[in-house]
Amino acid sequence: MSIEKYFITRQQPKANHAGSKAVRDTEIILEEEGYKKIGIYPKRGGNAIVRKLVNYSSLSGIKNIKPDSLVVVEHPLYISNKYIELLEKVKEAKRLKVAFLIHDFETIRCLFPDDMVVRSVEKKLLKIADYIIVHNEKMLGYFVDKFKFPEDRLINLRLFDYLCKGEKKGVTDGAISIAGNLNPQKSGYIYELASGAKELTFNMYGVNYDEDKAGANCIYKGSVDADELPNVIDGRFGLVWDGTAVDSCNGATGEYLKLNNPHKASLYTAAGLPIIIWSKAALADLVEKEKIGFSVNSLTDIPEKLRGLSDEEYDQFKKNLENLSEKVRTGYFFRKALEELESRLDIR
Repeated sequence: MSIEKYFITRQQPKANHAGSKAVRDTEIILEEEGYKKIGIYPKRGGNAIVRKLVNYSSLSGIKNIKPDSLVVVEHPLYISNKYIELLEKVKEAKRLKVAFLIHDFETIRCLFPDDMVVRSVEKKLLKIADYIIVHNEKMLGYFVDKFKFPEDRLINLRLFDYLCKGEKKGVTDGAISIAGNLNPQKSGYIYELASGAKELTFNMYGVNYDEDKAGANCIYKGSVDADELPNVIDGRFGLVWDGTAVDSCNGATGEYLKLNNPHKASLYTAAGLPIIIWSKAALADLVEKEKIGFSVNSLTDIPEKLRGLSDEEYDQFKKNLENLSEKVRTGYFFRKALEELESRLDIR
C-alpha cells in the first residue's frame, strides 16, 4: 500500500554537540527514505507580525498533511502545547498514523522536573502515538511498565546512527577520549579525574570545558565539528560516563544513563574506538554482547581492567567494531526501525 509519509521536526541551527547532530542525521535519513519535511519554526520574540506569520506557517504545515498518511515526529520538539494539540486534531480528522522517535524523554530524564509544559506534551504523546521508536530494550521495558504503553507498538532502535564520511584516524596515543558537553554542572566527574583516575590520561573534545578546574591528566583537544569528529578523535578508548562522581554515575543524568542511548557511544562507534561504559548503563549490554569494549562500576576500576587486557583482546574489540562502525556511519539502525514501522503498518 502506497501512502504519503511526513516527518515533523524543529528547525535548529547546526552546532557542535550531540543534540544537533542526532536530529540532523535522522532528518537526512527520513528524507532519503521518502518522508516529506514539516519544519516547526516557533518564534517568540521580535516583530509581532513576523512572529505570527512564522508560527502560522508552522501550523499550516501540519494542517496540510494528506489524509491516511504516516507522520514521524522527532521528540522532543520543545514547543508549546498548541502544536501537539493540533496534531491530535488533524490525526483524528485525517486518520493519520503517528510515530514518535524519542531523542530524549524529559519525564524520564528529569532535568526539568517543574516544566509542566514538557510533561503535558509527553502525556499527550503517549495518548496519540500509534508507535514509539525507543532507544533500547531497557527503555522499551520502562515504557511498558511505567506508562503502560503496549509493547507491540514499541520499536527498539538499538543504537543511534552517526552519519559521516572519510577515513577514521586510528589510535596514535593511549589516552581515553571523552566527547560531549564538558560543562562542570553536567559532567562534573571530569573535574575529579585528577584525583579519582590519576593513573590515566584523557583527551577532551567538546564545548563548555573549564581548563582551570581540570587536572593535569586531562588534555583539551577543542570543539570539533560533529561531522568531522569521528575522523579526528584520538585515543585508545572512548568513555561513556555522566554525573559528578568517578565512583558511579549519579544524579538525574546517571539515572537516565540506565535507560537512554548516549549519542557519544555512537560517535565512538563511528570512530572505531572501543568503549568503556558504566556497568549499569543501558548500553552496557550492547557493549558487552558485541564485545566492543568493557564496563566498569567505577572509573577507579579502569587501570586494573587495562592491565588485564591483552593486545589480542583489544585487537578483537577493534575488529568487532568494524561492521558496527559502518552501520552507524550509513544510518543502518534508524533505517531498520523505519522499515519495521512501515512493515507493521503494511505500507512497504
